[in-house]
Amino acid sequence: MNCKICGNSNLSLLHDFGMIPVAGYLVDSMQEALAEGKFSNFLVHCLKCGLVQQGETHFQDSLIDKVYSNYQPTYSMSSKVRKYMSLFIEEAMGFSGVKNGIVLEIGSNDGSMFDILRMKGVRPAGIDPSAVVPASEEDVIVVRDFFSTPVAKDFANKYGLVKLLFSRHTLEHVFDPIDFMDAVSLVLDDQGVAVIEVPYLPAQLNGNQYGAMTFQHISFFTLACLKYLGELHGLFMLKTKLSRMDGGSIVVYFAKHAGEGDSSMAGLLELEKASGMTSLQELLLKYRAIEDSISLTREHIIKLREKSLYIVGYGAGGKGQAMLNMLDLPHNIITHVVDDTPSSKGKYIPGTGTKIIDSADAYFSDADFALITAPTHIDEIVAKEQPRHPRITFIRTSPDLSYVSNL
Repeated sequence: MNCKICGNSNLSLLHDFGMIPVAGYLVDSMQEALAEGKFSNFLVHCLKCGLVQQGETHFQDSLIDKVYSNYQPTYSMSSKVRKYMSLFIEEAMGFSGVKNGIVLEIGSNDGSMFDILRMKGVRPAGIDPSAVVPASEEDVIVVRDFFSTPVAKDFANKYGLVKLLFSRHTLEHVFDPIDFMDAVSLVLDDQGVAVIEVPYLPAQLNGNQYGAMTFQHISFFTLACLKYLGELHGLFMLKTKLSRMDGGSIVVYFAKHAGEGDSSMAGLLELEKASGMTSLQELLLKYRAIEDSISLTREHIIKLREKSLYIVGYGAGGKGQAMLNMLDLPHNIITHVVDDTPSSKGKYIPGTGTKIIDSADAYFSDADFALITAPTHIDEIVAKEQPRHPRITFIRTSPDLSYVSNL
């Protein structure tokens, strides 16, 4: 296997998370859940460009079929996320100077950004294989397809080049990042700006976000790696911004003209070197610490269960599903996972066979402990549920295994 960015064949094993199913879908019965196929989830590191990526490809057909072909939107339901989206668009438009015309989102999914864009006076456009197509909104352009060079060429021919393109948490999912960035370059105006947000590998490692290190995320980026990838396609970083979203992310502004870049970019590139985040040896130490945390969490939950204490999970999204499988906590250890997504109730998690209930269910009220399996939404979950269920002890795994204070 070669590096997805530079083609280098000199890849080193970072960590093996074992055999687990792809995450991001649910099934109708425990029997079906336990019978779902599993794939080897291990990560490798490129010694040339620094990319961390999935070391296997056999899971890709299953991921497309079971997850990406009918991706279920849950992320934009959070009020915190909706507020962040509005600020994200405001800053992107301000930096690019765009005040009218088409603004293109790659990975538009449920169209959450369309209303925000329309309110800002621009015409929304989205490209996504599972995009929600508005029934009566003629001013919205939606392309229901994977973003690629042919799709970008077709879009540009029909609608022209865009002066602002943005993509939040999509690049890490794509199988071919070279083609993705080539497509960005093809559809972007010479004076345009492309704003790309991805999980930031140093923050994800420091935050113990192992639930995000499963098959949906194909690539894991440092800023140095993103800089290398952009420049391969004549796209230069002008601005960077760290975000606490999704367990730690980075927003990068690319343009077709080189500039000095902001001080944050220069500082982060230097910090990555100084902290060893571009070093194989330092990365190995980080993944070893994550494995220690996984082992500690699993052992603790099993010991609680051996004392006849009842533990539920909280959060049945893709990261929660991956976490339970990585922890190897089957349905006889954690029998239920709480999730208020309407389409999830009564479904089962592939691999573990755990049943999904909503927060009004008596099984949740009777629990002694709730393991938060949605680690990027810990604060929101605790704020919502702790006052209603003061007897339940909430357990967090990020940045480490700990109990959430009741004070």
